[in-house]
Amino acid sequence: MIELIRFEWEKIFKRKSTLISLAIISLFTIWLFILPAFQVQTTDLQGKTYKGLSAVNIQKELIRQQPNVLTEEVLGAVVEEYQQIAANPASYIENEEGEKEFTSEIIHSFYNQNYALLSLVASTFYDPQYYTTPDYALKIPVEEDGTLGFYQQYQQNQAAMLARDIPENGGALTESAKSYWQKKTAAVSAPYRYGYYAGWNNIGDRIGFIPLLILMICLSLAPIFAGEYQNGTAVLILSSKFGKSKVLAAKVAAAYLFGLFVYGITMLLAFGGTFALFGSEGGELPIQLRVPNSPFPWTFSEMVWIHFGLGLLVLFGMIGVTLLLSSRLSTPVPVLVTNVLLLMMPFIMPKSTASVLYNWIVNLLPGVQLNMKFVSNITYNIAGWTTNLFTINVLVYLLIILVTVPLAIRSFREHQTA
Repeated sequence: MIELIRFEWEKIFKRKSTLISLAIISLFTIWLFILPAFQVQTTDLQGKTYKGLSAVNIQKELIRQQPNVLTEEVLGAVVEEYQQIAANPASYIENEEGEKEFTSEIIHSFYNQNYALLSLVASTFYDPQYYTTPDYALKIPVEEDGTLGFYQQYQQNQAAMLARDIPENGGALTESAKSYWQKKTAAVSAPYRYGYYAGWNNIGDRIGFIPLLILMICLSLAPIFAGEYQNGTAVLILSSKFGKSKVLAAKVAAAYLFGLFVYGITMLLAFGGTFALFGSEGGELPIQLRVPNSPFPWTFSEMVWIHFGLGLLVLFGMIGVTLLLSSRLSTPVPVLVTNVLLLMMPFIMPKSTASVLYNWIVNLLPGVQLNMKFVSNITYNIAGWTTNLFTINVLVYLLIILVTVPLAIRSFREHQTA
């Protein structure tokens, strides 16, 4: 049996389509995860400019000089100092265009150093969906005790999210859905821990490439049955002693082992390269540092590993779909086209404001759930059970695997040999 699996494995790897797919995957992985470290540019507190890995090291040193817990007092002090600097005429110089801007000393010693914190505060108070510029922090009132009410504002943002109509959910959330999300946000730890997290953030920015990885793997597997039909070898396989049993099982096993191998090696290169260049610090920090309004009580490492695991599950589901299509179609081309449509079309399909079922289906299509959707309160209510987009996808793709693989085996086994 092992020899049969090895034989099928070698057949997959020797195909031209496989070699092209692996080359594309390798280039994209290097471009997305490795090259960014060499494009980093930053300045130290004295204004000296650094590039590449030197800049990465400077960023680490600067972050380590900041508080590692963002208490109300810490955030209030940063915002108050920023407001005092902005109110002082001596903080400005006139540039060549005649416009006022901060002096070089303030930019390097304060503004750049506190940009991320000021943006976090400004985003929480003024645009919780996205990061906004520190300028908005100038409008935030600092209380007499030096606090901002930052964490209270976060909870208010969440309450406002639950109260508004959400088109993807077909309108207002049900009471059970609101209760579900209230428990989620209540589990978000406060005050936030703070520190350097560029490595994890780099992965978070680029892990959306997983659908392309899944597509390349499935394209390599498209001929696994259809290629036998096209070459006329299906008749020989099915008429042989073990054609409908061991050979068939070896094909399925080789397909999944190939997918697991390519996915694992690619993720190892992506994660390993990123952590080797940027460092692996910050995995324990909350994702609210990246997405201020996220209702999920996740850390950066949890965020990444959840998407890694979900990506693997979606891959296995799509391999099952590919096997089923390949077992039913006479050539690999329709299999290739269907895979491209399944993985790419969801990104351009519009959301509906009228049909909840339509939105539910679109959000379950492969690739959509791997786009870091940890901001929206997309909710699934099934027979009184309330859950989120990530959990429902796990169940759906497990079901897809359990359904498609046996159907693919049956379809190829019952193929006419005459």
